Amino acid sequence: MAAQTWSGPTTATAWSLGGRRFSLDAPLVAHLPVGSLVEIDAVAGRFLGQVVETSSRETDDGGGRRLLAEGTLLARVDGDDVVAAASDDSFPDAPARPASDALIAAGRSALSGGPSLRIGRLRQPSSEPARLVAAGFNRHTFMCGQSGSGKTYSLGVVLERVLRDTRLRVVVIDPNSDYVGLDQLDGVRGVEGSPDPGSVTVFRAKGAHRLQVRYGRLPLLQQAMVLRLDPLADLEEYALLRRTSERLGTTEYSMSDLRQALEEQEDLSPGSAARRLALRIDNLGAASWGIWAGRDEAPLLAQLPEDWRAFVVDLGGVAHAEERTAVVSSILTGLWMRRTERSPVLVVIDEAHNVCPRESTDPQQALGVEHTVRIAAEGRKYGLYLLLATQSPGKLHPGVLSQCENLLLMKTNSASDVDHLAEVFSHVPRGLIAQAPAFGLGEGLVAGRISPTPQLFRSGERLSPQGGEDVPTTWADPASPAPPGPVARPAGGQP
Repeated sequence: MAAQTWSGPTTATAWSLGGRRFSLDAPLVAHLPVGSLVEIDAVAGRFLGQVVETSSRETDDGGGRRLLAEGTLLARVDGDDVVAAASDDSFPDAPARPASDALIAAGRSALSGGPSLRIGRLRQPSSEPARLVAAGFNRHTFMCGQSGSGKTYSLGVVLERVLRDTRLRVVVIDPNSDYVGLDQLDGVRGVEGSPDPGSVTVFRAKGAHRLQVRYGRLPLLQQAMVLRLDPLADLEEYALLRRTSERLGTTEYSMSDLRQALEEQEDLSPGSAARRLALRIDNLGAASWGIWAGRDEAPLLAQLPEDWRAFVVDLGGVAHAEERTAVVSSILTGLWMRRTERSPVLVVIDEAHNVCPRESTDPQQALGVEHTVRIAAEGRKYGLYLLLATQSPGKLHPGVLSQCENLLLMKTNSASDVDHLAEVFSHVPRGLIAQAPAFGLGEGLVAGRISPTPQLFRSGERLSPQGGEDVPTTWADPASPAPPGPVARPAGGQP
């Protein structure tokens, strides 16, 4: 849709006193919602600006109310070039109007530079696409949106474009099997010369690429946490675990191997440390977890070829929370241990509050928090970039959230969440973040290094099938077939 225009009695006037800010006065009919892009024809040159706050006032002559707006100067036309607006740019009263598609495109190109990823369209009346700056993913990204906002779908769009149009490696921690269709991008190419995105491996609890880790490759502290051992409260068992792992002389052992070593080489008499450790393994049932790689099986990271491009960790089929936590901690540990390779990787963690919550509920989860905080604080210099998605910023550990520079915000009704985001992402105009409760399905705000010009956008179409669909609402129609009932039991049977 072409940009709307106004003229004559609906003329708007803008002015600037510098500091990359401008003010604007227009009739209410001009309709300039927060986020609108405007074109200002000043004596000092033509400017592209963005409205970030609006209010209204009563005219002195009784002519009704008028719209007042405050905004940010983004770009300036300098001869045949478009350059970023400067802090000393200023001008007196100048006519303003909705920005043309041509100026929007030229201004955003001048501000971003380099390749971009098309994720949909701008929300304001314009034919311009919404684009992310590909190189901006070298800063950590936080994505937030309440249930039903379209967050999962929109994140899928972003990941598809990263895979299709860049060479950045991607790891997706997928708790609800929402992104398992990314391996069906095979043959879908983006920009000329971009790699074939078909090399996406999906690791599942069952299947060709099994989701499994090697117990012996876990750091000793994590091995102990799997067994709920505290190095101080369980002095003897912890020391025995250390001695036994050293005696095995390799990292390629399973928990069953550890249990067998205790059986063969330690005194299992009642009350002994070996007896207590063996009983702990047995009572927890930890040796039978489905995530452990057997003696002749390759753990997850070992299954990847040297030139791997992306993999999805499908946790949807992993039944127990402890197993999920162990898998995620193992992967984060493995990525951190490989950091000196300095191979850029985008680490995507959906439902990130389960991995790095504000407050940990157990030692295993605390270890996951420790890994994520370390990557958030130090990972960038090694090429480890985070993209964390969750429903509320208050659920995430503050040491991780504070390191995020990019914001992808979908519909969020909570006033406290909006205030929290405005405080953390103080470089994003508060008026734009405040629009979150009014976003529709698939609508959002993107700002930061991935979008030097904050954009209000509508997500584009997914290229791959989305997994993890909601249960259909056929129950809402009384004429539709009844949903499946509970499994029938024999008369008098126990539940």
